[in-house]
Amino acid sequence: MTIEELEAKHPHLFLTRATGSCGYACGDGWVTQILEPLCRYIDYMQEGFTKSQVKFVQIKEKFGSLRVYVQFMNYTPTELPEYPITDAEETNAHLLIHGAVRFAEVMSRKICENTGKIGTLVSINGWYKTLSEDEIAKREQQGRTIKRIKEDTEQTAA
Repeated sequence: MTIEELEAKHPHLFLTRATGSCGYACGDGWVTQILEPLCRYIDYMQEGFTKSQVKFVQIKEKFGSLRVYVQFMNYTPTELPEYPITDAEETNAHLLIHGAVRFAEVMSRKICENTGKIGTLVSINGWYKTLSEDEIAKREQQGRTIKRIKEDTEQTAA
């Protein structure tokens, strides 16, 4: 699945350029393995919200990992929820959504941006990417120099 297909599947979660989006760009592997489940989770969590709605402002790759920026938008519901949602419940839902976004960003450091397979953070000519072993092998066959990057937790454990 591409980012464009994800946006078409969940248009209610995406801002447009006219409404303040800074754009959406990342590999298909992250879309399928990380962003699509994140969209389903957000949809589930915001059922019944009466005061705000989550929107993606920007999705991008930065330093080899996914960055997801969200905004909570005010809106007027067209239907009343089955049961009233309290402000505290809505705040808790917002916190859970922020936690899920952060978890998605952390997971992207272990999932190949292109294939969605288990990945490794690497540096290719100074550019950081999270790639599967197959993707690393392809680039090495092209003559590129690949440097594997150890995460902080791996460096302190060694």
